[in-house]
Amino acid sequence: MLVLIFCRLSTIGRYVKKCADFFDAKVGLKICKVFVVRGINFKKHKFCSFDNSINLIGYLCYNTHMQNQGEQYLKEILHNITIEGYEQSIKLSNGKILTDRWLFGIIPDKLTSNKLNSIFDNINMPTEYQNDFFANISNANQILFGYEHDDTGIIIKAYLEFWDQVCQTVIANEPAYKQSGTKPGPQLMHKGYKWLPDNPKKCNITSYYCLPLLTPREISRKIPAIYPDNNPTPSQTAALGFLNLTASKSPHTPIIYLEAGEQGNPRKSFDLNLYKADLSVETFSKILDTLIANYNIPESQWLNSFAPIRHHTLGHISAGTNRNGNDFFTAYFEIE
Repeated sequence: MLVLIFCRLSTIGRYVKKCADFFDAKVGLKICKVFVVRGINFKKHKFCSFDNSINLIGYLCYNTHMQNQGEQYLKEILHNITIEGYEQSIKLSNGKILTDRWLFGIIPDKLTSNKLNSIFDNINMPTEYQNDFFANISNANQILFGYEHDDTGIIIKAYLEFWDQVCQTVIANEPAYKQSGTKPGPQLMHKGYKWLPDNPKKCNITSYYCLPLLTPREISRKIPAIYPDNNPTPSQTAALGFLNLTASKSPHTPIIYLEAGEQGNPRKSFDLNLYKADLSVETFSKILDTLIANYNIPESQWLNSFAPIRHHTLGHISAGTNRNGNDFFTAYFEIE
C-alpha cells in the first residue's frame, strides 16, 4: 500500500505555487526561486502544522509495511516540526517494486541547531555526517528528510538543497553565457546523507549536480552517457520515453536535469524535473507498462501499486545504475 497523506490528517493553511523556470538561452534566461527536492519542486506547498503528527504517523504505519522501529524513527523526525512539502515515490527494478518511500521538506530557519542535533542523535546519523551537514548548512535554503524501507532494512536520508546558490551563480554569469553561447557547467544542487539507523556504518553521501538551461534534445544526448558503455537499459528507454512525451505534450515547459553519483560504488543516475508540465502519472502508463514487462514484474503486482497513484501529478523521475550496479527507475509524484 502506498503512503497517501490526505488533507484531513494535517492542518493545511494554504497552497503556494512557485515556478521553476530554467528557460533555454534562445528564449532568455529567467530564473526564480523554487522549492526543489532532489532536483524536483513541489508544485503545491502544503504548510502543515504537525500538532496532529500522531494521527499522521499512525496513518502511515497502518497503510505501509513500516515496522515498529520505523515508526519510532518517523516520530523522532516529525515531532514538533512544521513540514513545508511532502512527496511519495515508487522505485522499480528487476523483479521489484518499492513503495514505502517519502520525502519531507523543511525550511532551515524553522529548526535550531539543538533541535537538529537531537533529531540526528535519535536517528543514529553517523557523527562524521553530522559534522559535514552542519559545515554546509549555512549555504543551504532547504533541509529534507527521507524514509525508505527496502531489502536492506530502514534507510534514513537527510538532504541539503543549494538552489538559491545555483540561481545566484547562473544569474551572475548570464552575460558571459549569452556572449559565448555556452551553457552553465554542473552546479551542486543537493547533498544527500543516507544511512541505515540500525547499522550506521552502512552509509553513503550522494551529490546531485544540476546542469542548467539544457533543452530536451540536449538532455536526450546526456542520458545515454550515464549508463556503462552507453548500453540501453529498461530505465534508459523509459526515461527517454518520458522526456519525449513531455516535450511533445508541453513543448515550452522547462525541464531541470540533474546527475548524481557516489564515491566508492557504481551509483550513477540522473533526474528529470517534469512538474511544470502538470501531467498525471497515468499519462505515461504505456511507457510504464513496457518498463514493468522489461523488469519482469508481475502485472497484478504492478496494477495494485499503480491504481492508487495514476491520477497524481507526476513530479520527476530518476533512473540509472544503483550502488549495487543494478538498473533502476523511480517515479516521484505529488500528494494532493
